[in-house]
Amino acid sequence: DDDDDDDDDDDDDDNNDDDGEKKEGKGAQGRLEGGGGTRAKRKSRKREKARILKERRQVLRAAKKAARLEQREKARLEAREKAREAQERRAREKNETPSVDLTVLPIFIEGALPDYLVNADVYDMSMQKKWLSGDRFRMYFGGRLGAKVGGSWYKGTVVGVDSE
Repeated sequence: DDDDDDDDDDDDDDNNDDDGEKKEGKGAQGRLEGGGGTRAKRKSRKREKARILKERRQVLRAAKKAARLEQREKARLEAREKAREAQERRAREKNETPSVDLTVLPIFIEGALPDYLVNADVYDMSMQKKWLSGDRFRMYFGGRLGAKVGGSWYKGTVVGVDSE
């Protein structure tokens, strides 16, 4: 019976508006529509839901921000790694590829075509070929402004490459 008295007290609260005015049947109708409770309880639940949603949004924002920061840091590390690898590759290529002399020196052997010591780097760039001693080549000498007039074509063999 004491529990019934407590329920009666709740019903009185249900019928009271925030302004203190009594409204008939408001509590019973509220219980049927919204699952029960007073207007203050509904407002409290609504505020609680809003607070929870706000916290979730804050957590999501923080997670997105952390992901962006992690992605930026990863990109920075990848860029540093690429730069380091490129520098190592250039150093390795510099050590592996001998630099060559820019002179062309004709060597005449009786009964054979002239052989030349050629600038292999120029041919590496133009033909994408690694030149080695003994490779055959055809090279243009002379002429004005790159024209073939007045120049000569020679066939030859790469004799050697001068390294620094």
